[in-house]
Amino acid sequence: METTDDQKNELQVVHEFQNVYSPTTILGVFANALKSPVDGRMILAKGEYQAAQNSKEYGGYYYDDIKSPNDSKYIKARIPSLIRSKLENHNIYVFKGYIEKKISFSTIELVFVVDEIMQKETNPFSEDDIKRFEVLQKKATKGYKDVEALIKDRIYNNIPIQIINIYGSTGIVNKDFEAGLAESKVRFKIDEYRCNLTSKSEIINLLRKINTSAVDAIALIRGGGDKSVMEVFNDPDLGEEIVKLKPLFITALGHVVDDSLADKIADKKFHLPHDYGNSLKVWVDEAVAEQAKSKSLFIEQVKKDLTKTFEDQIKTKDEALKTLQKTYEENSKQLVKMATAEVQTKFDALKIENTRLNEQLIQASKSGSNLIIYIIIAAIIGLVIGLLI
Repeated sequence: METTDDQKNELQVVHEFQNVYSPTTILGVFANALKSPVDGRMILAKGEYQAAQNSKEYGGYYYDDIKSPNDSKYIKARIPSLIRSKLENHNIYVFKGYIEKKISFSTIELVFVVDEIMQKETNPFSEDDIKRFEVLQKKATKGYKDVEALIKDRIYNNIPIQIINIYGSTGIVNKDFEAGLAESKVRFKIDEYRCNLTSKSEIINLLRKINTSAVDAIALIRGGGDKSVMEVFNDPDLGEEIVKLKPLFITALGHVVDDSLADKIADKKFHLPHDYGNSLKVWVDEAVAEQAKSKSLFIEQVKKDLTKTFEDQIKTKDEALKTLQKTYEENSKQLVKMATAEVQTKFDALKIENTRLNEQLIQASKSGSNLIIYIIIAAIIGLVIGLLI
């Protein structure tokens, strides 16, 4: 069988290379080519043990992660079942083991095979610290809302702003808030709720009760206190509930130095209840002033537009009158010209008729003279004949 030109070209291309690799072969070649000082050796690896969710045992091993203590990088770990049973999630360990290169689909993955737990170290982050970090991540993903923009939007559209303020069971800081809000209070529909602000469960239950999109904002307000009574606002469970709120969330917890978790995930944080009320008043005043300015500019623009419209209309009417007058004059001239031509035509016809009549009169005059002559001649002839007879 004769070889075609295309087949010859393919054979020539293949002949130029020593080997032809499949994707699997390529991955294998590179995996074996990766060399490091730790190849074939036992090494120590230090990191935070992170158990994989819904992990299952495969051949006596589990596949979890070992995360670097100071960043988010991690390596997959193959851990024997017996050793894994001794590990505590999110704790830091020093492991002894070796590196295995594993080919997975189109990637080459490094897997640390754990052989022994050498040491357990104290994790600088508690489980609550980790939960707080997760709460902060959830809030960042959900996003922070603009309280000032919301209030000004409500003012522009003449819609009452609905707020729920949560105070301590016996707190009197509502007076500080009202003093800051002052006369702007008429712009708001404010409901007050009371609960024990040192009880996580009471606060959470109340937040669940009032969590409705019919409210614009929920504010947690107290007048400060020592560190022990403020610790509830650092609780990650309370933080989880705050992140779930549909309305905006505001804090005015009366402490200036340290921000609690509640402050960090609040859409707006105020140091003091008075600051909270006064800021609302300032935003209302600014919105009213901006609205008045906008109305003034609008009215001025309307005046300018109306003036220009009237001027344009007057100009249009003047131009229309001039056009009408010009048309009238042109039509009048045309009518006079036509009437003059008609009179001239009639005059010419009368002249022709007069000439014709004159000619007829002259002809008639000539005919009359001849008739008289004929009569006289006839009379003479008749007289002669009579004499003769």
